[in-house]
Amino acid sequence: MTEKLLQYLWNFKVFKHFDFKDIEGNSVEILDSGKWNTDSDSDFLTAKIKINDIIFAGNIELHIKSSDWIFHNHSQDPNYQNIILHVVFQNDIDIHEFKHNNIPTLELKNYIDENIL
Repeated sequence: MTEKLLQYLWNFKVFKHFDFKDIEGNSVEILDSGKWNTDSDSDFLTAKIKINDIIFAGNIELHIKSSDWIFHNHSQDPNYQNIILHVVFQNDIDIHEFKHNNIPTLELKNYIDENIL
């Protein structure tokens, strides 16, 4: 698994099913997966999601592991302050700032067909 492959799967919606739940168990409906950004900044811009009947608009960042957020030093980068969803293949750690700011994390490993990997 690479981050580019994860971005491709997200962009083209290549999932076994779409009944997404974040790591807290909340339903996550993807209204607009965003525009794939190949420049610096978040991976997908101007996305829309719905969680518990509330619609959020902003950017989505994808990583192989949730800890990549820390390793990539996104916390202090203003380009990553409009995140509405952190999408990861594997949630290996909880990110304190996401919990503090109620930003959901969506773990995709159970939504991707193993044959694709």
